[in-house]
Parts: sequence; C-alpha cells; structure tokens
Amino acid sequence: EEIEGGFANRFAYFIGDRKGPKSYPPEPILEHLNKCVTRIAAARQEWQNTQFHLTEETVKIWDEYYHWWYAINDGDTVDQFTGRLPDHAMKLALQYAIVENETPEILPDQMEAAIAVAKYWYEGIKMLFTGFGLTENQQIEQQILTAVSNGGMSKEELYAYFSRNIDAKQLNQAL
Repeated sequence: EEIEGGFANRFAYFIGDRKGPKSYPPEPILEHLNKCVTRIAAARQEWQNTQFHLTEETVKIWDEYYHWWYAINDGDTVDQFTGRLPDHAMKLALQYAIVENETPEILPDQMEAAIAVAKYWYEGIKMLFTGFGLTENQQIEQQILTAVSNGGMSKEELYAYFSRNIDAKQLNQAL
C-alpha cells in the first residue's frame, strides 16, 4: 500500500549508511544558493529554443551506458522502476550542459557525471525493490538463479550459499 501510495513514484532513491546525530545541521550559505539560482535563470534565457548535441566522444560514452543498461534484466519490479533511467541520465547531462557550457553540446565529462548518478539511482532501486512482491519461495528461487548464473551448483553448495538459513524442504521446493 505504501509503495502504491507514492513512495514508488520517485525515480531517485538515496541510500547510504546513517551518519552521526546532528539534529540542527548548518544553515545553507545563501550566497551560494543565490549564485546557483542566478546561473540557472541566465542559462534558461541564453539557451531558450536551442537544441543541444552530443560530441562524438559523448556518443560513445552514451552508447556504452545504454547497452549496459539495456542488457540488465533484474525481473519485472526492478525493470519497471528502472525503465526510464536512461531518459533521466540524458536529461541530467543536458542540465549540466545548459548550466556549464558556452556551446550547445553535451560534453563527455557531463555525460559521465550523469551516468554515474543514474548508476547510483539504479543501485538504490535494485537494493530496495529486488524481490518486492514475491513470496518467500519466489525470493529463494531468485536467489538460486543468481547463485547459479555463473555456472552450476550442487544442492550442498546451494545450501552453503544460503548459509544454511533455509531448510532442505524450502530448498527442494524452490528448486
């Protein structure tokens, strides 16, 4: 219910270790924020109705990322959540170019930065939603498929893979 109520509508999930307590973080430096707002407003005026292009090297970087992403198959739920990641990566690269450039092109470092962010988003989504909505048996089946994806395993090896945290009946049923 929580997932369907809006939590899953986000395209970016920020994951990480909990930091030490700091109930009152420092105030933002308004001079820095105002500088950003001013630059974004100027870029909006400067690049209105302008089409940006990828440089040759940027095309290679994009193609490598896109083919990597397209080859991933993490199952229905994760795939549904990550289906638009390339769109978000391209839009983020464009935003970097709009704010930083003097010519209407997306440069390699901007694309690499956007792809790094998209890969981070992917890892967060994968961590949060792998196995979401699956029964316990289906989750074990998924883990077995992951375990044997690089080659076969005996039942004993699979049992050890699960650190003996499932019983033989669960393993046999999933197999």
